[in-house]
Order: sequence, then structure tokens, then C-alpha cells
Amino acid sequence: MDKLLKLGAHIEILKSEYTLDSLDALDYKYISSIREIVDDDTFIIDNPTIRGRLVPLHKGEVYNIYSFIGKGIYYSTIKILSNQLEGNARTVKVSLLKPSEKYDRRAFFRLETTMDVRYLLITPENSEDFKIAVKTGGLLTMDGFQNGTTVDISGGGVKFTSKEKLPAGGMAIMHMKAFVDNKEKNYVFLGKIIVSEQHENIRQLYVHRTQFVDLKQDAREELVRFIFQCEREKLKKR
Repeated sequence: MDKLLKLGAHIEILKSEYTLDSLDALDYKYISSIREIVDDDTFIIDNPTIRGRLVPLHKGEVYNIYSFIGKGIYYSTIKILSNQLEGNARTVKVSLLKPSEKYDRRAFFRLETTMDVRYLLITPENSEDFKIAVKTGGLLTMDGFQNGTTVDISGGGVKFTSKEKLPAGGMAIMHMKAFVDNKEKNYVFLGKIIVSEQHENIRQLYVHRTQFVDLKQDAREELVRFIFQCEREKLKKR
């Protein structure tokens, strides 16, 4: 069992498309605690609640969990195995998919910003071209890029809008231009589509939440510097 997840530990649970610092995290954050440790990869938690109301979790669902240890925050990922009833208490049996890691709030701070973003969905038809482009450094010359607009961006992913619905679980190349230290910088990321849904107010638009895949640490740190540079500029203007 993960040494940081101990019996009785308070945990906060979020769906995999959200982080602790997502703008709407409070609307989706569930509260629970670890009731029993079964083995190294399995434990039982109290049925989570949100604002005092029980929340049903379903077999096969995947969630991020956060624990608070000292002054640090740690997160890991769980998969729901089953729901149980022990006397009058409802519990949930879960498996640990990955060990706890230190949660870097800076890396996941979300900046609300409107930027142009180009994206290209990777499909069976263009997957071979994608592999060649990765090797040759020619990702931006591939055919089929579409245009979108960012809603917010963090070191963990981008939320953006476009005129088409994208498949959840699909992969896309994303390209953004930004000025860092007065120099234009091209950011090219591989992102996983977590959620794609119709815009609440604009019928012709869809909102997509994406998570960066295999983002190298130096690229993430540069992106975080850009995000906080933008935030400082916004504060100065205020």
C-alpha cells in the first residue's frame, strides 16, 4: 500500500478531467476517508459526499485523489472496483493505479486567457504521417489542422473551444504561439481529449478539456513561466 495513504486519512476525490485547482473544482470535489486497507493496491473508502450528500461511484470509473500531509499535497489515481454496504455504512472498494506524487500547485494553476490554438486530431488515417512527422520535426506541416480558441491553460492541459465535437479519449496535436521574454515562441503539445461537450450558450461551439501527454519537464516549466508571466501582467494592468 502507498505509504502516504494511511488508515483514516482524509482524501478529496475529483474526476480525472479536473485538478484541485480547476476553476470549477469545488462543484465536483468529493470528500471521503480511508476506512480499510486490503492489500498493497486495494483499499476501502467511505462513500464520498459532496456538501453532505452521498455521491454514487460506479465500477470501472477512474478518479484522482488528493491527500494533505503536513504542508504538502499529494495525489494519485484510483479505479472503482465495487460498492459495498457494511451495516448502515456505505463504502467503496478501490484499486490504486499509481503511487502518490507531490502535487505542484504552480504547475496546475489555470490561467484564463484567450489565445488562438491550432489542433490536429490523430486518426488511423494520419497516424503513420504523425509518426514520421515526430521523427523529422515536421508536425506543424501536417495537413488538416483546425482552428480553436483557448479558455484557460495550465501546466497540465488546455481548455479550448472549436466548431466540432472531438472524441473523448482521442489524441490531438496542439499548437499555440506566445511571447515569452519579448520573443515569439511556438508551443507544440500532444494532448488527450478528456471531455468534449457543446457550449452552454453558443450552439455552434464545443468546449474541449485536454490533458498534456508525455510533456517533458523543461517544456512544462517553460509553459508555467509563461502562464505566471501573463498573470503578473494582468495584475499590473488591474
